[in-house]
Amino acid sequence: MRQLPLFLKCLISSCFVALLVAGCSVSKTANRGVDQALYNKLRTQQLVTCERLAGGDHGGIEGDPVPLDTPDPTYKDYFNQIRERVKSKWMYPYEAFSTGIEGELVIDFRIAKSGKLQFMECRRSSGVEVLDVYAVRALQLAAPFPPVPDEISMSGLPVHGIFRYHLSVTK
Repeated sequence: MRQLPLFLKCLISSCFVALLVAGCSVSKTANRGVDQALYNKLRTQQLVTCERLAGGDHGGIEGDPVPLDTPDPTYKDYFNQIRERVKSKWMYPYEAFSTGIEGELVIDFRIAKSGKLQFMECRRSSGVEVLDVYAVRALQLAAPFPPVPDEISMSGLPVHGIFRYHLSVTK
């Protein structure tokens, strides 16, 4: 496995706004063989990318999306679970990491009462296809989510997520 120089530390500054993911696995992101194989697999699976996400059925869930970083305590525990599931599936693509590419994309998605991912819409692309593909795929792989608690919604939940890819050089 190829090791990165110690002065580089991969930090995804936020999985969603205001969520610092400390210790993005440098060895995981540095393993070109694993990342390249996953990327190639994703490309051949006709994945939904930002260009293909627009429109579609909202699954009967209406209302404005709730930001995943909302300070509202009603959502705190549930959104922590959502973030942890997504973080466990999300990685910094080697192709972007190794060349210093950073970006940010915004995805609105709907979670059914049962926890099923019903709908995704890329509201703003990062402008870098591989970053968009990895973020979309992380949401797809993280689903199904835990059922939406009754105190949050009796039907489903529209969510607004911001994915930031940020490299930080540390001393």
